[in-house]
Amino acid sequence: MVGRVDLLQELPDPAPAASTFYARVAVHEVLLGNARSLEPGWVDIRLLRGITTPIEELASLMPDHLSLFFLADLEVSAEEAGHPPASARQWRYTYAINGPGGIIGEIDRTARVHDDWLELAPLFPNEFEGQPFDDVVQQVRDEIAETAGG
Repeated sequence: MVGRVDLLQELPDPAPAASTFYARVAVHEVLLGNARSLEPGWVDIRLLRGITTPIEELASLMPDHLSLFFLADLEVSAEEAGHPPASARQWRYTYAINGPGGIIGEIDRTARVHDDWLELAPLFPNEFEGQPFDDVVQQVRDEIAETAGG
């Protein structure tokens, strides 16, 4: 999905003195599947769990540029992990970043990880680094089409 982070939210986490952070993301383009959402044009993404960093500090690290997000569907993940349907329903409209390096940002029209994110995304796919962002998005579109076609 291609989108832009609009809002960072903090919710209590079962871990003592920790929180779970969610980003509200404006959807520019869905590259694969359907973006389920309570409000058309927006998705909620669970970013970090069990973090004790203040929300103000994390908010300063959020990219304010267009980004390519590789997402996992939390409802499907819960079902695959064997959680009962009631547990899965709480995540019906929530996604998660699909592993380290699951966000590729557009900075000066090139694919980059924001400097402050390098520590959070050490496995950034280096083959995309420095390429024109639009070319990277097109490569992903092409890969999806190729995978779906054959």
